[in-house]
Amino acid sequence: MRLRLAVVALFTVLIAILGGGVASAFPTDIRASVVPQCTDISFKGNTGQINIRTSSNRFVAWNIAMFDSWANDGPWTVHVYVNNRKVDAKKQDYQPHGSINPRDLPASSFVSIEAWHTDRFGGEHYFVPNQCYVP
Repeated sequence: MRLRLAVVALFTVLIAILGGGVASAFPTDIRASVVPQCTDISFKGNTGQINIRTSSNRFVAWNIAMFDSWANDGPWTVHVYVNNRKVDAKKQDYQPHGSINPRDLPASSFVSIEAWHTDRFGGEHYFVPNQCYVP
């Protein structure tokens, strides 16, 4: 557990140092070969997951769900990014979900989601590192 926290902390520092994310430090073709596609993917954390799916007409739908449904209640703050540019933000007291319009997805786009949540018993939950590619 301590090792995982250290890795997350190191990853956060690295993103801050690079000013805009790790993704911007590498050419697009290299990133696309190592970053999973947003076709239908889930990024699982200790207490929940971020789900992303791309439709045939390039709309990218996403949602976030806690593994224990009772933990979905409480305030959520979510930021959605395409190529390190914020395209959506939500501040709400219920399970977040949304979609990204194809007009906000240039060819070869990278999608990532940041989320912070406090459940109704005061437990704090943070997003897991995630990024996927939309060709």
